Amino acid sequence: FIALLNNDIEADPRWLAESIRALEEHPEAGFTATRIRLFSMRDRLDTTGDLYFREGFPAKRGWLHHDGPDFDEPGWVFGSCAAATVYRRELFDAVGYFDEDFQANMEDLDLSFRAQLQGFKCRYVPTAILYHKMGATVGTGFAKSGSQLRMHRNLWFLRIKNLPSALWLRYLPLMIIGEAAVMIRAAMTGRFGVMMRARVEVLRRLRSILAKRRDIQSRRTISARDLDAIINRHWFDQRRLEKRLEAEVRLSRP
Repeated sequence: FIALLNNDIEADPRWLAESIRALEEHPEAGFTATRIRLFSMRDRLDTTGDLYFREGFPAKRGWLHHDGPDFDEPGWVFGSCAAATVYRRELFDAVGYFDEDFQANMEDLDLSFRAQLQGFKCRYVPTAILYHKMGATVGTGFAKSGSQLRMHRNLWFLRIKNLPSALWLRYLPLMIIGEAAVMIRAAMTGRFGVMMRARVEVLRRLRSILAKRRDIQSRRTISARDLDAIINRHWFDQRRLEKRLEAEVRLSRP
């Protein structure tokens, strides 16, 4: 096993043992998603695993929810936050490592996607608990300066590399609607230029991304139908919920 733990994480003493126990009990699991609470608001969650939606966008499962019984049940999720994850060594041997082209946004989701494509499932382990001091590693200045460009560039890296052709065709109408909504929002908030630079960078690197895609898809062992079954629906509903929770948290702060 290989365990990754950010330096802005406080881990419960049982975190590692619980994670490894879950992998030993579930040989079909290749890696773990753990119960990560916010360091500064310990009754609220950072994440209990990553979600990926048909519209082509990810989300954190449980983001800003009050922690409670709804998150007590172990189960299968799409991916994990690499701030605190345990992987089987064989996953890296088969899938490869983090894609350095992603730099610092969604490189863990990309790895999760590639792992799922080769049949490595992600097990949510609710008894493996941590507290995340978000932004403490890189600093808020780094997080603000280029995060929008990296995030939207990496969203397209993720889609182009990993989504099978059959699902591209199936999801394309939803992805176009999602892209239009994001670009309209960017134009309204003064971020349209950043969004366009992100997409220009994708076009500039398209040849190398497509080469990675060919390699990834040639080694895919999961069917498009089975992958579709673990990809989430209704991203717009998810975004509305997140916005409501973010407003709730802002109002609750002194």
